Amino acid sequence: MEQLQKGIRVSFAGIKNKGRNRRKKRIAGSYNNLGKVFIKQGKLEKADDYTIKSLKLYKEIGEKAGIKDAYSTLSELYKTKGDYKQAFDYQMLFSEIKDTLLNEKSSKQMAEMNTKYDSEKKDKAIQLLNKEKENQESLTAAENRKQQVILFSVSGFTLLLMGFAVFIYRSFRQKQRLNNELEKLSIVASETDNGVLICGPLESWNGPMPALHVCWVIVLKK
Repeated sequence: MEQLQKGIRVSFAGIKNKGRNRRKKRIAGSYNNLGKVFIKQGKLEKADDYTIKSLKLYKEIGEKAGIKDAYSTLSELYKTKGDYKQAFDYQMLFSEIKDTLLNEKSSKQMAEMNTKYDSEKKDKAIQLLNKEKENQESLTAAENRKQQVILFSVSGFTLLLMGFAVFIYRSFRQKQRLNNELEKLSIVASETDNGVLICGPLESWNGPMPALHVCWVIVLKK
């Protein structure tokens, strides 16, 4: 709770400081503008007084652009006074802070460009990864479909082969049974013009004599 209250106090203090800094910046700007006006009017002492106040406020809030403007005004002021040494010194200060601002601006722009480049590079990398993922998923799906087709084909062929084997086996068994019956009957057939005579042992015969043979006559139709 205490930490929370402290955070609130710090936040409000920051807001107040920003408000004060904005106010000081506006006042410093007004002072500097008055200094420029007084230079044109030839009121050099007033110009000096207001421009120094402007510079002081700008330094308090760390407003480098304002400091640069104040140095420029002071350089112009001392050149008007005929104090070229002071004018040159302020011109040098003006050039230094101008270069600093340019470097900071360039560094900021470079950082923004790098950030933008990194962001675009990251986005492209993400897009490439997503595309590769989609391609991989497509390949996997195609491979799965291929495996399914192969599996169904093999299963179908296996079932067909098994069916054919069963058919062959049943045909063989049927033929074997028929052959056994024919051998068992000891078929003797004689063909005439009118039919076929078939003879074989009578299975129900139990007498002491050899098995009794019976014959059937199958009449052929002309």
